[in-house]
Amino acid sequence: GLWDLHVHLMYAGHPNPRYWFDTYTPQFERVIMPAAAEQLLMAGVTAARDLAAPLTQIVAVKRRIASGDIPGPTLFVAGAAVAKGGNPNAVQTWNVSGPADARAKTNALIDAGVDWVKIINAAQLTPDEMPAIHGEAHARGRKVAAHAFREDEIRLGLLAGVDDFQH
Repeated sequence: GLWDLHVHLMYAGHPNPRYWFDTYTPQFERVIMPAAAEQLLMAGVTAARDLAAPLTQIVAVKRRIASGDIPGPTLFVAGAAVAKGGNPNAVQTWNVSGPADARAKTNALIDAGVDWVKIINAAQLTPDEMPAIHGEAHARGRKVAAHAFREDEIRLGLLAGVDDFQH
């Protein structure tokens, strides 16, 4: 089978994200994510990495697939992405404020069952926050992916030891 290393099961190709989140977030766990997972499997994707989704919903879908309750590829999930300066109401990101908060949120994600930790808006993190996220994730056996478009985001990620970059 195929691997897809960057999916978001919460999206289904809708062109208006604000409308999508306002209208469909309550349906993510029971309808949207299982349907997207089944579509991936039917397309030959047998393993996928979901790199930003509401934490409890994506972990629940991952567990339902693993138990055979619903069809889908083997999932490796990040849950909510750790961010700085993002939309505080976004369902797929958790903003951090300081290294202690960054470590606490990383631990909360891992405690909930994530396989990866994803960082968004790396250039907005303080010099202590990215190493706190990375260090905590690695200490607990998880790798870190970074959403990076710009040189400064990539440079910061390389200095912190990020395991892979997206985009």
